[in-house]
Amino acid sequence: MQPLSTRLLSWSAAAAFTIIVSFACVTQYARKETVPGYLTPTAGAAKIFATTPGVVTEVYVREGDPVQGGQPLLTIGTGQIAAGDQDVDAAMLTALALQRGLLRQQIAAEEQRTDAERGRLSTLIRSQASEVAQIEAQIAAQGDARLPPKFHHERRRQHASRVFPG
Repeated sequence: MQPLSTRLLSWSAAAAFTIIVSFACVTQYARKETVPGYLTPTAGAAKIFATTPGVVTEVYVREGDPVQGGQPLLTIGTGQIAAGDQDVDAAMLTALALQRGLLRQQIAAEEQRTDAERGRLSTLIRSQASEVAQIEAQIAAQGDARLPPKFHHERRRQHASRVFPG
């Protein structure tokens, strides 16, 4: 025979299980959920989609009323109307279009500046190359008497490699 505490624990567990099962069978359970999407009727209706999320503020037709294509059925309030009945979405689109135009102008100006800088640097390089050639010609004309001619050639080659690396 089992001790009293074990029997008591077993009967308590059985009673709790019975109470839970009977509660689940007798009571109703309802849960409210907010989910994105749409309801699809089984037959006889059309699907209606809102372009932006919001709350239905007005309904223009009732169930069973005939409707025409393009006829407004309801109004959805999006909370996107600023003071003075100005549409916030339209104002944002206008501001973004203006910003895009300004950015395109900046890009064009930057491309022109880059081209001008490239031309300036090319001219500077040509000028420096011409100056180096003139200096080398002067060195050759002077013909430093203290150094052998082979040294002059080596010195010019080193100088040219510093001015025009690679």
